[in-house]
Amino acid sequence: MANITVNRLNITINPADEAVLQSNTAQTNLVLNNYTESLSPDEREELFGLDVENRVFAQEALEEATTNGGILPGYIAVPELDNDLRLYNQLESIETVIENQLQRIKDTKRLAGHEAYAMALTIYKLYESAHLAGIAGATASYTRLKQRFLQQGGGAPPASNTPPTPANPA
Repeated sequence: MANITVNRLNITINPADEAVLQSNTAQTNLVLNNYTESLSPDEREELFGLDVENRVFAQEALEEATTNGGILPGYIAVPELDNDLRLYNQLESIETVIENQLQRIKDTKRLAGHEAYAMALTIYKLYESAHLAGIAGATASYTRLKQRFLQQGGGAPPASNTPPTPANPA
């Protein structure tokens, strides 16, 4: 019998791949810990951000300091500005890759959760119908599952993920 709910996913991560992902994530964290810092909430608010305009300005300041640095006092460490911009660019590239992966993970997690809940609602409704029809053994399952909805003001659970029927164009 075909699944009566929409189910785009029917997979789990096999244990070997899960172990590789955990190991690689741990290794990535170890490497990144050498190059990253944690900020306090206040620092996150107070420190300058490097938006596009500020980034262009910092790059131009580096170019000026590199080509016309004789004017600057000796205590200005131009190589530090160069390193900061290089690190910023490197981390931005890594961040983009991680954000893309994280978004796919979040999307797939949301889809898996949706499918699990939609199927659970379908199962609940079937136990409810079986209970109402007096089918032996259904009442215990229905009673257990209905606990989820008792504190919601008496409303019925949302309908399964069946698409709405289009209105009649009269």
